[in-house]
Amino acid sequence: MSSKTIVKAIPMVSFDLSTIVLFPNFTPINPDGLPEACFMLRIINDSAAVPHLNFSKQEISQDFMHRNLGLNFYARNRSGKNVNFPKGTVVSIKTPPVQGLIHLVGYYTVLNR
Repeated sequence: MSSKTIVKAIPMVSFDLSTIVLFPNFTPINPDGLPEACFMLRIINDSAAVPHLNFSKQEISQDFMHRNLGLNFYARNRSGKNVNFPKGTVVSIKTPPVQGLIHLVGYYTVLNR
């Protein structure tokens, strides 16, 4: 019997940007971290904000998103080999409070036997 690798998605997290109280510090949008190690993260900015992003629990900007845009972040090492965002990774944003949502979803693979 052969095994197939299938792609699954973690449950989507939606964060209300009007609830931000930590600005100018970063605010975690998934404070419990990723429930699975993901090869791709998709972040959708459904607001007029231009948030800065952080994937490492540090107070540094590692990327940013334009208004009303979705971005895919693929985990790859320097040689281009696919790796994963580790289970437990916390994604944080820095933006003033505004009306709108940020959505986060991740994709991972499992063997289907």
